[in-house]
Amino acid sequence: MSCLISVTSVALFLQVTHTHANMRPPITVHNGPSSSLRAPAEGLVVQEEFLRFDFAESISTVTAEYKIHCKQPGERLFEFVLPAQLGLENLKNRLMRPAELEITAEVNRVPVEVDPVQPINTLQDFEHELADFIQSRTKGMTDRDANVTSNDIQHVMAESADRMYVAHFTGDLRPGENILRVTYQQPMAREEFGHSKLRNGRFADTLVYELSPLQGWPLADDFQIRMELTTSKSGWWSTFRGRSNKLMLCGPEGKELESTVQHENGRQLLKAVFNHDFPARVKAYCGNADIVARAFNHPKSRYEHETDFIAAFLARDW
Repeated sequence: MSCLISVTSVALFLQVTHTHANMRPPITVHNGPSSSLRAPAEGLVVQEEFLRFDFAESISTVTAEYKIHCKQPGERLFEFVLPAQLGLENLKNRLMRPAELEITAEVNRVPVEVDPVQPINTLQDFEHELADFIQSRTKGMTDRDANVTSNDIQHVMAESADRMYVAHFTGDLRPGENILRVTYQQPMAREEFGHSKLRNGRFADTLVYELSPLQGWPLADDFQIRMELTTSKSGWWSTFRGRSNKLMLCGPEGKELESTVQHENGRQLLKAVFNHDFPARVKAYCGNADIVARAFNHPKSRYEHETDFIAAFLARDW
């Protein structure tokens, strides 16, 4: 019996739009979502999920911890997907080598070995699962619409599959409560504002996390998702110039979610708690307050629609 954590699905690329002939275009880096526990495993009930995003420049350290109740003890196989894209190098995409990936996993506070990482499109069942996914998305469509949708999905997956890696680990679950934790680094989407011919602009960083796979799991009556976002606290000079750091957490409809902000140990900390009515997707923003506001108000890009295909495929939503 296997269950799967898809901790990051990602297709990261550079998109530029020319403005003036003598001025470089703004830099925009798009990044797909992380995802919570995938297919439910028999005899497991999720009691709680804890998510923490520690933001630094262009990258976030993600900690995903699950409290799981197990009826029957035994060994379980866990699989997760993470980005091959490290970021930009000389304004070009740079893919990570598998050896560069920083991943740790623990079962009941005991470190477990993570199996060798491999590209997702080299998995034995990849082509079969992709065909099933396309069939589910085109069911009931006219031949013309089905062909268009099929081509769109094939294009998106061809662009993204070689930028996603898969890793596995196994762990023995005991009867009763178990703690599963995965820690990894995820590059963030970036959008530049205020650049010119003579100067670089400032960036708003975003990270998308899919919570929807948890909706298919048995959840405890007192189930909760506890989420924390943290970044460095603004210095007095940045605050004086109106460039204090800001964290923001939004739901799938683009509305800011209820949260609290506090400061401790020189860092800013945003906290949010959800119960059974948790949002299907959250999007975290980090950057200077004025830049975050501009990024938040930008219209949804075509790429964000494409990542819906990627997230659904990785969550086996078919």
